[in-house]
Amino acid sequence: MKDMVRFRNHENEQEEEKLTDAGRLKLIICSATLQANELCAYFDNAPLLEVSGRRFPVDILYSTSPQADYVSAAVRTVIQIHSGLPKGDILVFLSGQAEIESACREIQAITSRAGSELGEILLAPLYAALSPELQSKIFEKTPEGARKVVLATNIAETSLTIDGVVYVIDSGLTK
Repeated sequence: MKDMVRFRNHENEQEEEKLTDAGRLKLIICSATLQANELCAYFDNAPLLEVSGRRFPVDILYSTSPQADYVSAAVRTVIQIHSGLPKGDILVFLSGQAEIESACREIQAITSRAGSELGEILLAPLYAALSPELQSKIFEKTPEGARKVVLATNIAETSLTIDGVVYVIDSGLTK
């Protein structure tokens, strides 16, 4: 095979990429929502590997009212979790780089004012324009006594697993 087109369809997103000189083709299709049996039949009864869903309980909590400034609301929630809930890292989904940088500044200002009383928060931003070296910080082990807060765009929503994350704050907004 000389050329191949890779097509990704996830919820409301579509992505297409042409790959050339693919060599021997090995096709792996991953989906949480596809009709797996129909797809396997289409590809000459290809083998199906199923990965079960969550293996842990998930509690979903919603804001009781709309937030005028969702970035500040997310920051307040980070501080509430950090100061009042058991250990575990926090993943915050925001809509873009500017919002992530703003949230980082707000969290830094709050922790500076509080001093050691609040406990250590390690900020780990994640967005497409960030260098790979800085992006990789999200995978570093959180030191004992600290809490890592990963502030990310939806780049981290479906493609990454970040060990140690116990709490997720999702603004529900994307650009």
